[in-house]
Amino acid sequence: MYMSRVPPRLKPQRLRSLLESARLGNVKVTRLYLKPSSSLVSSSSSSSLKSSKVKSKSANKTFSEGWIELSRRRDARQLADLLNGQPMGGRRRAANYSDLWNLKYLKGFTWDQLSAEQAYKSRARESRIANEVANAKAERDAFAEAVRRGKAEKAMAERRAKNNNNNDNNKANKAAAAADARVLRTFSQRAAVGGDDDRFGGGKTTSKQTRTAVGGNVSKTLLARMFE
Repeated sequence: MYMSRVPPRLKPQRLRSLLESARLGNVKVTRLYLKPSSSLVSSSSSSSLKSSKVKSKSANKTFSEGWIELSRRRDARQLADLLNGQPMGGRRRAANYSDLWNLKYLKGFTWDQLSAEQAYKSRARESRIANEVANAKAERDAFAEAVRRGKAEKAMAERRAKNNNNNDNNKANKAAAAADARVLRTFSQRAAVGGDDDRFGGGKTTSKQTRTAVGGNVSKTLLARMFE
């Protein structure tokens, strides 16, 4: 049988007890599987749970659907027809007293098919989780690689700027050293000879000028003697 809806707080032991105590007679539940649900317990159920003094570990665990196998197929068909749409009953103060049964007989369905389906879903879920983990790891590796590349580029830029600064400093130091080591070219000059006449006429006199000067002096001496 297939149970399309499992009421909140209905546990497998309680479900087995309700089915085996049905008015059909001697019913034996051989296997029972309830699929866990990720949905939370309803507000009314949670409020009643808070008011209770004793809470079991599985008090908040809920199930979405279930599969039930009976010892005889005839009992399963009759039980599904008898209970479907009827209140679950039991004690009046029970949590699921007013909940309705949702049962359907699955003709030709075997428990092996359910096991194979659950195994397939489990493998699909594991594959999906593995893909998500692989994608997350790839994103993490890509982010780490981007961070590493950014740090490397930053370090390279800093080294390049430092090298350029050092080159500029070296050029400035070389230019300063060249300016300090530069020697001005000097030319040697001969010292001036003679007095003021040398500045205007030069320091040397020609033989013609000497003869003229000597002749003039002799003439002046002779004239002076004649008129004494």
